[in-house]
This record gives sequence, C-alpha cells and structure tokens, in this order.
Amino acid sequence: MSKNYDSWERLVRAVMRRDHLRQIALLDSPSTSSSNSSPRSSTTNHPSEITSISGSLIFSLDGMNGNKCYMLGARELLIAWGENNVYWNWISDPDSRFAEVAVLIDVYWLEIRGKINTRILSRSISYAGYLVFKLAERYDGLKSANAITRFVNDEPDSQAEKRAKLVHLQPGYSRSGQVAVRRADGWMEIEIGKFFVDDGDDKEVEVRLLSKRPRKTGLIVEGIEFRPEYVETPFVSTQDEGNRGRSRRGIFSNMRISQLFGNKSRFSSS
Repeated sequence: MSKNYDSWERLVRAVMRRDHLRQIALLDSPSTSSSNSSPRSSTTNHPSEITSISGSLIFSLDGMNGNKCYMLGARELLIAWGENNVYWNWISDPDSRFAEVAVLIDVYWLEIRGKINTRILSRSISYAGYLVFKLAERYDGLKSANAITRFVNDEPDSQAEKRAKLVHLQPGYSRSGQVAVRRADGWMEIEIGKFFVDDGDDKEVEVRLLSKRPRKTGLIVEGIEFRPEYVETPFVSTQDEGNRGRSRRGIFSNMRISQLFGNKSRFSSS
C-alpha cells in the first residue's frame, strides 16, 4: 500500500487547490456577497466533492472544517488469507461505493489491517478509524474482537496488542467495550482505532481488527474509514432492524462523486 501514498498525496493537493480556488470564486461573486451578510458562511459548511483516487480509495473534505477524510476499500486492506477463496470471497455489492467487497466464508483467525500515512491527513487533530461492514443473513462467531492501533515504525505488533480494546460486531451484544452502530447508508461501523496527528508528522499508522477464536462466518467488509474524531456519520440504532434498507451514504452524504474510476504521537482511548 505504501507505494500509493505519493499518488494519493499529489491528488489530495490538487483537490485542495481546486477547493480553495472555488471558495475564492464564490467569495468574489456578486450574487454570493449580496445574498449573505457573511460570505464565508456560504462555503464553510458546504459539503465538498468526493474524489475517487482509485477504484478502492475515496478522498473527501468534511463539510464542517474542511479536514481530510479517507475511505479505504476492502482491496486496500490487508486481510489474513483474503486471497484464499476457501476463506474469503470477493463480490460486487449494489450498496457499496467500491467495485468489490470481501465476504468471510469460514475462518478461526480473523485479522484485518488498514494503514494510512499521517502526512496526507489534516494536522493537529484526532482521527479515528472505523471498520465499515455488514453481516450476512447467516453469521456466527463475531461477538467480540480486539481493536489495535499503532504507528508502524514506533512499536511492534506485540507491544501494540497490550493496548487492545474490546469491540463487538454483532448487534445487541454489549457486555463491555465498543459496540457497532448501523449507519444510515445500511452498512454498520465500529471504531477500531484513534490517534492524534501532530504538526510535521510523517508516520504510517495502522488500525487492526483481530480475533483468533471462535470460528467465524458471515462478515462482509466494505473498508475502513479514516475521519476526524469529531465527525459523526448519520446512523440508526442496531436494534432497529427495520432500517436495513439503503438510504443516505454515511459521512459522504450529500456529496457529489466527481470521478468514478476503477516526536511520538499519542493514541486516544475511550
């Protein structure tokens, strides 16, 4: 995945320049200035365009403060045994923004990693990583898993695992730990990591889901979303099974898809 960072960064810079020029044009527009006593208010909360950087990565700016958000499709993730069709299958899903999603057939060892470089994120804010997924009609073994965050070059897996937090993928299972919520787009999400991006950071950060037992089946993975911690995607209760249908598109709601083509930082805990 690291080979993609340079191209991601170039496209992000281009999108930021385009967005900046569009804001300048709106501020200079007579119609805009005459209709609002505060011209800035007409652009600050306007949702930015989504730009598809590749068939498996989406970039956007949040509508509140213009900070960067990324959605890594399942093909950008490292999934243990993901290329073995005995354990995982890759299919298209009409509800997904990506060409393929990963469907868990049968494993004991479930491990999903998503990585991103902090240099392409916004500075001086806390980010969170969310696994975006669905459950098949028949699923099992997905009650609990460990969520782990680390800066890749700062510590090994074994050290990061000591800070693992408990998360629950199945609806209604909430004895302790983080619980999945159902998004308004029909998918579910679970927070699997938090981290702070300092000024000048240039590090690879990884969020990871890990469960070794029991036997599991029925998990459908769309991807991992990295967004500022303050940004909340619209969601409905996991108890409301009547809301499984398609509606809006999560954090990217109301955003127009413009292209469709195939110093030690601190971790947060809650």
